[in-house]
Amino acid sequence: MDDASPRFRQDLESSNTEADGVACVDVTDPKTGTNFRFYDFEYQLAQQLNGQPFDDVIAWASAAYGVDLTVEGIKEFAGRLSELGFLEAGSELDDAEAEWVAAEGAKTAQFVPDPGMLDSPSKHTPVAPMLPALPSSA
Repeated sequence: MDDASPRFRQDLESSNTEADGVACVDVTDPKTGTNFRFYDFEYQLAQQLNGQPFDDVIAWASAAYGVDLTVEGIKEFAGRLSELGFLEAGSELDDAEAEWVAAEGAKTAQFVPDPGMLDSPSKHTPVAPMLPALPSSA
């Protein structure tokens, strides 16, 4: 079932609270101590992730809250839940999806300069070789 949503863990501890007049739910993983404060809607959405098809989750969100969600948006939300360890084992997103939505995925796009470029003095900048390099302050 390719369109099945991942499963939100049922063993997590939750308690209703309020922050600045907004209903929230504090969720704690009793195994790791990881905790997160969800807005009530987010927690209700997380509970809809129970293996049912994404289309059913979208229909629920539309009927319950009048919001239009997308499969991609729900998968991004599930990716955050996965990072917290709040999804059942085996129901996490596949590796490519998890990397796409993970904050750590951004590290793959970091620029790492070539050490030789930094070690060799030049009167021109490596980015714009026709422009003279600025004198160093060292």
